[in-house]
Amino acid sequence: MNQTQAIQLVRDTFESAFAKAGFIKFIKNLLTQYEEAEITLSPRGFRVLHELHRLPASIAERVVDAFGKLSRICESTEEDLTQIKGIGMVRARTIRTGITHMKTMYNSFPQELRHGRKRIYRSLA
Repeated sequence: MNQTQAIQLVRDTFESAFAKAGFIKFIKNLLTQYEEAEITLSPRGFRVLHELHRLPASIAERVVDAFGKLSRICESTEEDLTQIKGIGMVRARTIRTGITHMKTMYNSFPQELRHGRKRIYRSLA
């Protein structure tokens, strides 16, 4: 289904009187498109590391693969990070400093503003 067909299906489904069969067809098509799409969700650790400047995606992937969870990345030391291929002391220090900075930033937000994009930093707190 291309974009034009999808738009037409939405119009046909929702502009006319409600038709249960049309709605079911719309939902089935939507689910089929979702299942066929190549959707990849990146772990929170990768999203947080991606926020660090000058950290290549390949290095971020290695860190996430090595530690698995954001909380483990946050608990890691510079020495732990240097065990990962491509990370020396300077890059390990940069990662630790960046994570510490993000924690400080998150904790400085008032509680009621900690939503949306800030959710990825909850494990940092």
